[in-house]
Amino acid sequence: MDARQILDTLEAALPQDYRQQAQHYFHQAWYASKQKKHLTASNLYLNVIDIMRKLPTLSVSDSLSLMDTYYRLGNCYFNMNRYDIAAVHYQNALSVMAELHNKHLDSFPGNLYRDAIELNFNLADAKLHLGKNDEAELAYEEAIRVFQHIEPKTEKEKALGDVRFNFRAFREFFEKRTSSEDYLASAEYRENNQRLEQLNNEAVIFQSMGTLSLTPSPQPSHVVTNSIFSPYNTISNSNLEQKDEMDMDDDKLYTP
Repeated sequence: MDARQILDTLEAALPQDYRQQAQHYFHQAWYASKQKKHLTASNLYLNVIDIMRKLPTLSVSDSLSLMDTYYRLGNCYFNMNRYDIAAVHYQNALSVMAELHNKHLDSFPGNLYRDAIELNFNLADAKLHLGKNDEAELAYEEAIRVFQHIEPKTEKEKALGDVRFNFRAFREFFEKRTSSEDYLASAEYRENNQRLEQLNNEAVIFQSMGTLSLTPSPQPSHVVTNSIFSPYNTISNSNLEQKDEMDMDDDKLYTP
């Protein structure tokens, strides 16, 4: 059964409750992704997003679900080597997160900062595949900046030290949460790692000279920026409705 047949069957069987429909489509997408049917999964995730966007208002839980769906959709396209579309959906996930951050600034949970780091690494990888090194560097710089806002840090996070000067350990620590073992062992990952490390080393040199700004350059209005945090805000409370760490079932995979 193809994606359209799955959607038609669900449409006929489910009551007209948007959230319930979205949940069923999400589960179907998750199952398709586990079977590496990335095109089917992407169509189903798009259907979830269409439904969520019909809601007159989004609760915190709705926004977290929407963010997670964009993240998974981005990984589907990444695994189909459609890095341009993957980048758009990673940016969309970060945009939803930015809205949450702005509305709940004083109670933004640390796990969402960690999710933002992972999303920025995925975005950087997609941009590297597209040959957009400057944009990849911006995404990586944002990941560094977001890391400073995690309070309290775990012991393993503390052990990373100043991540500007400990690039490889920083990237590997968060990539292990988002990528399959095959991808981490692939030449593709190693090449991206080397290019990002080179960009980071260049940025550190220029920063020591006082010439580097971590503020992204203005972008066209149709581009969603992934910069979401003021460098002067550090959040330690977690009163916001909690989201578990992203269940990384829709990993970035190695697809030779």
